[in-house]
Amino acid sequence: MAKPDFLTIFLLLLVLNKSFSLAATAQGGESLISKACRKETDYPDLCISTLEANDVSKKAKSYESLCGAAMVVLKSQLEKAYLFVTESLAKQTNSTPSETNSKTKTQIQGCADGFQHAIRRINDGITAFDKKNYEDTYSKINTLIFESLDECKVKRLDMFQNLNDVTDAFANVVLSLLENLVPAFDKY
Repeated sequence: MAKPDFLTIFLLLLVLNKSFSLAATAQGGESLISKACRKETDYPDLCISTLEANDVSKKAKSYESLCGAAMVVLKSQLEKAYLFVTESLAKQTNSTPSETNSKTKTQIQGCADGFQHAIRRINDGITAFDKKNYEDTYSKINTLIFESLDECKVKRLDMFQNLNDVTDAFANVVLSLLENLVPAFDKY
């Protein structure tokens, strides 16, 4: 009898893995991530793709743990955004001085400050979440969106437009998910 080659084994494992995955979803219905994102957020595709790309959120067993994981994902996004903006600031600082360069540098510094404030607020929000103080958590994320992230958006720097849009959209996803945990939340 011939030995199976690597490709045959790989394809067999791939089919088996897909079968087990489909069976698990069929038994439990729609995944927690998919259900929460489709029901609670205005950006379900962004929510699903972002959270399914994260191992911690994929392993979430409850809505509450999914919200906690979403906050950690947002924190990671904010830290990456801050790093990108500060690297851009360093490049601007090292370039030839000019009046335009000075104005741009000031605008980039404002963006960096905004992301730094957002990181502080997400850390405060995670601390409140860990204490099950969901109202305070919601308040911190709301402030993060409407104050900290706006610090960069109002600078209107094209180089950060996509970064701002995606970060803001996912922060709104997290805020929407948290609404479900706040007792007697009044949306109006």
